[in-house]
Amino acid sequence: MKNDQLTNKLNSLERKLKVLLNEHSTLRQEVEMLSKENEELKSVIKRKDEDVQSYQNKLNISTIVNSIEVENTDTSELRALLNSYIEEIDKCIAYLSIK
Repeated sequence: MKNDQLTNKLNSLERKLKVLLNEHSTLRQEVEMLSKENEELKSVIKRKDEDVQSYQNKLNISTIVNSIEVENTDTSELRALLNSYIEEIDKCIAYLSIK
C-alpha cells in the first residue's frame, strides 16, 4: 500500500516537473525573442536619432545660408552653389557613417 502511494506521488512529481520544464523552455524562447526585438528597436531608435541630427544640421546650414546678405552677387547663384556644397557634405557624412 505504501509503495503504491510513493509510486503515485513520484509519478505526480514527474508530471509536474515535465510541465515546469516545458514552461521554462517556452519562457526562455520568449525571452530570447524579446531580447532580439529589443536590440532591433534600439537599432531603429539609433538610426532615427542620427536622421534627426542630420536634419537638424541641414536646418542649421539652411538657416545660415538664408541669413547671408550678399552684395553685388546673384543671390540665387550663391544659394545654388551653397546647396551644392551642402549636398556634397551630406554625401561625405553618409559615406563616413557607413564606415
